[in-house]
Amino acid sequence: ISILFSNFKQIDKKGLWYLIVEDGIIQTVANKDELHISNQSFSKVHDLKKNYLLPSFTDAHMHLSLYTLLYSAINLRDCQSIKEVQEKLKKGIGRELIVGWGFDHEQFQEERMPTRKDLDTISSEIPIFILRFDEHIGVVNSEVLRHLGINQDTIDPEGGKIGRFLDGQPNGILVDKALPTEDILNNSWIKNSMRQNLLKVQEEFFRKGLTSVSDMGINFDTLDFYRDMEEKGYLKMRVHVYLNEVCLKEKERIEKEMSKNGLGLVQVRGLKLFVDGSFGASSGALYEPYTNDPNNYGLLRILPEN
Repeated sequence: ISILFSNFKQIDKKGLWYLIVEDGIIQTVANKDELHISNQSFSKVHDLKKNYLLPSFTDAHMHLSLYTLLYSAINLRDCQSIKEVQEKLKKGIGRELIVGWGFDHEQFQEERMPTRKDLDTISSEIPIFILRFDEHIGVVNSEVLRHLGINQDTIDPEGGKIGRFLDGQPNGILVDKALPTEDILNNSWIKNSMRQNLLKVQEEFFRKGLTSVSDMGINFDTLDFYRDMEEKGYLKMRVHVYLNEVCLKEKERIEKEMSKNGLGLVQVRGLKLFVDGSFGASSGALYEPYTNDPNNYGLLRILPEN
């Protein structure tokens, strides 16, 4: 397949230009006055009519799989109060799982994090999970706590924190490694929509000029999903993968996956490790305590001895 892009401008060059693509590879870029193509035939010809032709964009740091998984989630980014969050989440009534994403409690009129009690007013029977925009802290309702087996006696996981009310009962706020992100998003309703969501995400990216993206801190299951999507012809964009700390247990497989680089669209580029939390979740590790929480020094997700 041979494609011609004609009559376009370049930002840093004068005149009009031609570009020839053969079998998906750019073969020729030449000034219109220097290229004689009258005898060549092309499968497609795109006359750009003196507009600019630009290279596509690359997003070097994003979380493609989480964005894809949450594509069907309720968008909470614009919420200015817990009440707004509640109103938006009510739209999910009828689903087997209600997921919201993107809230920022520092913008809320109430000047606090939501708790399970706020989510229980929507439903105490349907599992509800909302994730802050930085993905280091989230809130679940009582049904999710029950499902996860989290109660007053549950010990904080290493590198994570279970929020509690003054009486010691869990308040639904979960931080870093206490987050049940993978467990919640393993729900059949979301898992079944993963493929369709990725196709929609891919179309959205192409409209914005993105053809190469990254996915930071994923596991082997997600990598297998991308490879399957490419093998079946669904994946059209480049995906640069950075594996998480769990994958370090299988170093031979990491080497095997990296040996495939250059053979397709999905390439394993490295590792993304979280040493500590984030300041938005008050879990970034500090030598001195947080001024608004004298007993909190943050969290180390990977201990020095490990």
